[in-house]
Amino acid sequence: MNTVERNAFLNLDLELRSREDLTPLANHFENCAIVLFNGFSNDIFQLTVEPLNGGLGESPQACTDEFLQTISTLPDVAMKLFRGCNKRIFDYGFESCTHAPPVVTDILTTQLSKMSLLGIDLRVTIYPQYADLRDGEVIR
Repeated sequence: MNTVERNAFLNLDLELRSREDLTPLANHFENCAIVLFNGFSNDIFQLTVEPLNGGLGESPQACTDEFLQTISTLPDVAMKLFRGCNKRIFDYGFESCTHAPPVVTDILTTQLSKMSLLGIDLRVTIYPQYADLRDGEVIR
């Protein structure tokens, strides 16, 4: 059986870092996203969430739209906590294969503009195929 390797979009994470406890924001996201981590680590509060459609074969654009919509409708208290974060990052995860055509993904200027207004940085993480990430080691 031959399998075809392909580079692929895996998911989109929203990573937040703050001096304030992000639990109220995590509680809100539990209703409209997948909370991957919420806690205190490396001397800062951290929250990492994925959109509900993340990792389900959706495009980066669809995941971006879902997250931008979710963030834009945050209640005032949650939005204040979101805006108070010292780091707000959209991390686009891709799997890379050695013998596969490239994957091309456009993040639209309308999306980039909304991200900029919300103070969200863009990061791209490329995972090797069948990644063996020991001890959480990530190369940046």
